Amino acid sequence: MTCDECLAIAQLLREVRLLSSNWASEEAKIAVDALPGGTEQDMLRAEALLPDLSRFTRALSMRLSHERLTGHKVAWRGPG
Repeated sequence: MTCDECLAIAQLLREVRLLSSNWASEEAKIAVDALPGGTEQDMLRAEALLPDLSRFTRALSMRLSHERLTGHKVAWRGPG
């Protein structure tokens, strides 16, 4: 199930992702996937690869909170 908030969070995540050309790299995808529940080393690695990481992590936190509170699934990843 999705709602207007799901769509807004997904759009924000996509916008932040588009700001950095490095998001398309496999290394960046692995770094981002390691963030939820990750270590400080995971965060440092992701910060080195992605200059807009703090904005992304705020949006990711919004996504995780919304999913937990509503049971919705925010689908934001497209190809690439």
